[in-house]
Amino acid sequence: MPMITEKGTHAAANNTYLFKAAPHASKGSIKQAIEKLYKVSVLKVRTSRYDGKVVRTGKIEGRRSNFKKVYVTVAKGQSITIHKGV
Repeated sequence: MPMITEKGTHAAANNTYLFKAAPHASKGSIKQAIEKLYKVSVLKVRTSRYDGKVVRTGKIEGRRSNFKKVYVTVAKGQSITIHKGV
């Protein structure tokens, strides 16, 4: 799932795009999925894991889901259209 952030928008100028993935996803499976879904050639995949925050509503305490932030660099001259329809 693409993530739209200020840092991700600036990175798109350098052919790097930001995605949100399941915490158990590997770099290889992420690369295959991006290449198949967007029909681009992926050069590099960087990942960063995030733990879900503890949230509270009244007395009830819960937890948001863990996720993995993924930076994908595509080949020069190729691009991914993320902002379509926004």
